Amino acid sequence: MRDDLELAVHLSRVLREGLAKKTPILMHPHRKFSRVAGALPLNDEKMRTEEVAACTFTVRSSWVENGVTVVTSEAWVRSGDEWHANDDGLLCIDLDARWSHYMMEALSSCGEDFAVHYAATWCLRSTINLLQRHLLAFREDLERWPAEWNYWDHDKDKAIARFRQEIEEGKHAS
Repeated sequence: MRDDLELAVHLSRVLREGLAKKTPILMHPHRKFSRVAGALPLNDEKMRTEEVAACTFTVRSSWVENGVTVVTSEAWVRSGDEWHANDDGLLCIDLDARWSHYMMEALSSCGEDFAVHYAATWCLRSTINLLQRHLLAFREDLERWPAEWNYWDHDKDKAIARFRQEIEEGKHAS
């Protein structure tokens, strides 16, 4: 079994595979994290585009419990809780409690390698989804987050209550 930092570096390597114009992985063993940056292609089955977004992914040794930190420097990204991004480009790509629940489940039932690939896929897809919405909002000059776009409430208690309800109803992560 690998230690937590080794798994964080492995996750950074897998995340790096999804990036264009990648940088080397930076490892900070004393601070227990690794970091990778590059251009994230925003093209997928929902949005055909040549657009990419400059992103930095920081993977802490506690990534299973606390997720991956994603920051972008794109000028077209809106900031504020409603937009799930702050002024420094930090993105809120998922509810921490949801991430932790499914990552711990993947790790315990399927093993480390599966959990790392699952986490990378989840992280990249969630980041792409959020950035596609920002790109569309920029192109369409939207000032408010449209009500029809799903999101996790930034009131932590409300978001966790909704997540617990989803678990009770048998809904699973995609």
